[in-house]
Amino acid sequence: MRLLLIAPYLPPYNNPRARRWGSILDVWAKKGWQIDVICGKYEQEEIETQPGIRKFAVAYPTPADRNRKKLNQGGGQFPVLRFLYRWLIKSWMWPDQASGFRRKANQKAQELLARQEYDALITVSLPFSVHESGKFIKRLKPDLFWLADSGDPFALQEAHALNNSFLYRKRNRRAEEALLKMADALSFTSSETRQLYLQAFAEAKEEKLHVIPPLSQFLPIQNNGKQPIKLAYFGRFFPGVREPELFLEFLAPLAQLNAWTIHFFGDTSGLLSAALQKNPAYRKYFMQYPLLEEKDLQSALKQTEFLLSLGNKTPWQLPSKTADYLCLGKPIIHLMQGKSDAVKSFFGDLESVICLQPDPNRYKALYDFVEKWEGEHARSEQWKMRAAGLRPEAIAASYASIFPAKDQ
Repeated sequence: MRLLLIAPYLPPYNNPRARRWGSILDVWAKKGWQIDVICGKYEQEEIETQPGIRKFAVAYPTPADRNRKKLNQGGGQFPVLRFLYRWLIKSWMWPDQASGFRRKANQKAQELLARQEYDALITVSLPFSVHESGKFIKRLKPDLFWLADSGDPFALQEAHALNNSFLYRKRNRRAEEALLKMADALSFTSSETRQLYLQAFAEAKEEKLHVIPPLSQFLPIQNNGKQPIKLAYFGRFFPGVREPELFLEFLAPLAQLNAWTIHFFGDTSGLLSAALQKNPAYRKYFMQYPLLEEKDLQSALKQTEFLLSLGNKTPWQLPSKTADYLCLGKPIIHLMQGKSDAVKSFFGDLESVICLQPDPNRYKALYDFVEKWEGEHARSEQWKMRAAGLRPEAIAASYASIFPAKDQ
């Protein structure tokens, strides 16, 4: 199998799409597949190569990625610069701030297509600019099978608009309609997102839309009695989608009554810092840490007894860390912003997970859950089956099953 993949984010970028597609490439390389990858630059570091895979780092995915290390290590600092970039620059770009990467990707793709035949094209969004590159390639090679993989929707992102929706709402929708017509297959991480597209677009055809869940490389970590970190959240917040105030208001009384310190790892949005500045009394209950490198992340996970999951206002979005949480084999507390969401559907009836709204009337249910699972692991036979389906090999096989029939 010979593939052309356009994925702006691959390792050493430390974000869900980079980790997902880096893992999938490893699996396919071991199978002997030949893959050309158009990806993003990462500051001054070289992008690693491996047998069977050629990587072409054509440009930074976005202007902010020129200083990605500094921004991540800042843990949400530079609020003025972030505000100015978001509202004066990012919101005016169409379809998003990756248009510079798109132009370079188109040039490189045209060059590769002139020399090489491929069995399939894969584009990985967000940023949606990558799917615009897919349209460009599809016009050049109408017979080339195209899989458009979307971690998040584009035109339907009203709670966290990806550009100036006042100016671009209709254009955004037309772009997504064209994608649904031109791509041979589209993939999402949740059945809720798939259903959203089927309801929102007449162009969405059931046979073209696939669900491939988030991927995890994490192996289970044993709880050894009481852990130094009682409850921890790993991830970031997003304006309009997942903001910290609602959760802090619910968690602060719990922390106060039980002498807990709740730890937040990896928020680079600045929203958590801003919320704690508005409520200085919360600082004694909540500890904040920047984005962690792999070694430090593993250490923090080993010390954590209960994993905290925070839901989105958009109930169809499934955070990628949900798969990591499940595979770690620790008890999980999931707080929803509505009566249900994609995370609750994903966990299903796993008994080591409690899903509830941040309502003080649910404190007793939460206390009972904590009491039951203190010092316990969550690795039932049901859990083992679920975790196996989230491993890189299983996810890579799911993508492979979408491609046209060929000796793979």
